[in-house]
Amino acid sequence: NPFTSMVNSGMIPQPPAQTEQASHEPPEQRFSTQLQQLNDMGFWNKDQNIRALVQTGGNVNGAIELLLASPGY
Repeated sequence: NPFTSMVNSGMIPQPPAQTEQASHEPPEQRFSTQLQQLNDMGFWNKDQNIRALVQTGGNVNGAIELLLASPGY
């Protein structure tokens, strides 16, 4: 597949990891959407949720895995 080879070779630009401005935002703002998703799924501990999201770079699925693996996270 020519498209796959373009992606794998780096010919298609990837979005920047994070803008400098975003990295200076407090985690509550940076991960507000993800925090809401976690709340909607019954994860209510804001501090634990933020720690899990920071550790996973905002990945909700990864944060859930951390939270479930360590209930006292």
